[in-house]
Amino acid sequence: MGNETIDAAILAHRGWVSRFKTAFDGINTEHFELDRTVDHSACDLGWWLRQVDSVHVLGREPHDRIVALHERFHLICGVLAAQLNHRQGGLHYQEPLAELDTISKAIVSILLQARELQD
Repeated sequence: MGNETIDAAILAHRGWVSRFKTAFDGINTEHFELDRTVDHSACDLGWWLRQVDSVHVLGREPHDRIVALHERFHLICGVLAAQLNHRQGGLHYQEPLAELDTISKAIVSILLQARELQD
């Protein structure tokens, strides 16, 4: 059960990241609701991280690291979504998108490490 749950968390996170990034590339014209974009508990991964099961599956320390990274991830997303939704000229998003990529990779890495411990 733990591996399937972790796999689902990774898939949910990667899907959200893909939708968000493709919006910046103009491939996806999705409008991101700022309240939901900034709320780290509003996405599927954030919802799961609020569940007691996530602490049991991940362990307390990895769980806490992911939560901190995930909160930072969504704060940056909120700033970028405001620019994106207003289609402000001269978007300054390369550096924040690079930070999002770094944070996202760290989140997935922690999840994969937890998955390996399940085996």
